[in-house]
Amino acid sequence: MHVQVLGKTDEEIRMVVDEINPQFANCLRRIMISRIPTLAVEYVNFHKNDSALYDEMLSHRIGMLALKFDPKVFKIKDNCDCEGKGCSQCEIVFVLEKSGPCKIYASDLKSSDSDAASIVHSETLLGELLEGQELKLDAVASLGLGKTHAKHQAAHVYFRQYPSVKVGKVSNTDEVIQSCSKRALSLDGKGSVTVDCDLCGECVKTANPKGSVEVSGVKHKFIFDVETISGLTAEQIFLKSIDVLKKEAKDFGKQVSKLK
Repeated sequence: MHVQVLGKTDEEIRMVVDEINPQFANCLRRIMISRIPTLAVEYVNFHKNDSALYDEMLSHRIGMLALKFDPKVFKIKDNCDCEGKGCSQCEIVFVLEKSGPCKIYASDLKSSDSDAASIVHSETLLGELLEGQELKLDAVASLGLGKTHAKHQAAHVYFRQYPSVKVGKVSNTDEVIQSCSKRALSLDGKGSVTVDCDLCGECVKTANPKGSVEVSGVKHKFIFDVETISGLTAEQIFLKSIDVLKKEAKDFGKQVSKLK
């Protein structure tokens, strides 16, 4: 497998992954979406809630907040030394205490250890308090997987085949080029196409004579787009997906060896 990074920020990464098949590509996608541990609020203890929102509604809003965290600090509860009872290695508490009139933002949730975990989008509006209303709560966050709940989903991930173009003799080159809304096509005698091409086939329909332009996907080459929706960077998510894949392949090998 060969990986070429086309563009990268903390939030998104686009890369070309070569020498893999569609099944392997989809395996990577599913791991990045649902098998990377992320931190999210698991339950909320309400001490007072005079707001217009029911406890359940406010809990849901808080639970869906993305939390930035240090993966080296936290363990999944099942793998923690406390055996899932809850401790500083597998849980962290966010406290909120507000009196109206005011708006309640995610930034009002104060972490018990801001170095270990914090809110990603602190400007998110959670609710509003009127004159005389109060809200007091503490929210307990822990690691989990996207396959068990959407709040732990690490990223939006999709992939597509790398585009390739074959060009014969075209009667009107400009017309074919203009037919591509993304301006991804270039006809210089040999023909070329950028990674923005989504294989829609409009240039093929426009080409005259018919069949003079052929755009197809390269069989074992894919473009991946990874956008984080969690507290991890897009690059961290991709690298962790490789680690998960290696571990599961190793575990699968052990299980198969028992059958011999």
